[in-house]
Amino acid sequence: HERSEARQNKHLPNLYFNLSYQHAPCLLRDITLNKLAVFAFALLMLFGSMLWLLADASLNQYLQSQVVLQGKYYTGQTVTLKQTEYLPSTGQGSFKQLTLKNNKAFSQENLMMVDEVTFSMAKRIQGDKLITISSLNINTLTINVEQFSTTDSNNINNIEQVKLVIINKLADDYPELYPDISAKKYALKNPDLNADVYIENHPQNAVNKEENKGKALPKPAKRKKRGKILSKTTAPAIHINTLSVNYFVDGKIRQTVTKQNVTTYAIGGSKGIETNQLGGEVLLSLLNLVGEQSNTQNSEDK
Repeated sequence: HERSEARQNKHLPNLYFNLSYQHAPCLLRDITLNKLAVFAFALLMLFGSMLWLLADASLNQYLQSQVVLQGKYYTGQTVTLKQTEYLPSTGQGSFKQLTLKNNKAFSQENLMMVDEVTFSMAKRIQGDKLITISSLNINTLTINVEQFSTTDSNNINNIEQVKLVIINKLADDYPELYPDISAKKYALKNPDLNADVYIENHPQNAVNKEENKGKALPKPAKRKKRGKILSKTTAPAIHINTLSVNYFVDGKIRQTVTKQNVTTYAIGGSKGIETNQLGGEVLLSLLNLVGEQSNTQNSEDK
């Protein structure tokens, strides 16, 4: 019995070695898998960060293109924007070095210059199509007003020219918001709808004037909207730290008026306006400041 027990004990080290040797590949495999898991997680984090950065970059490019395109659409002039930054996680953003080019007939290259715009967006409720801009701030806004010295009654400055272009565009796209201008534009395009003008241009049909009296005129065609309406936007009054208006006559500067802490009117109200309309309304609100500052300066001079 003792010999049998000794014989068994004699082989125990060999048995332990064999078992350890058999388990070694499993241990190596577990270590390798753990390392691969850590590596895969690191790659996942890296790719996730890259996608996040790409998404942010794509959003910034989209916002920048919208500012440039809407500015060009409403004014007919070139708009440049050097830098756009927006962080969806905080709702904070900024535009840097924004310029609106001047009409080539005038001496100054730029009509309007903004060094920096900062803004913040309110958090949107899921399913809500209303975009709320909670704050809009401009650090320095510079506007160049140019006019030629002439007695021609049709001689208007560059600001008024651009404002007319913007208003006409807005009236074309949103006639219900600019009914007076839209009605005048429609009457000019369709003189035959005016009975008196029609008879003047078509005397052979004068006999029909009384017969047609009281009949409803054809309704204007429905406006074509610029793309599908995806959202509406409301914006607060824009706060401007420094407004500088330079007045030029025949290419020579005559006066510079500088004001601090200027504000515009709010846009969109509680229901908002179509987002495509925002660019035109913002530009119009900024250019309207020129008239306000001129009136203020005239009052002070008196």
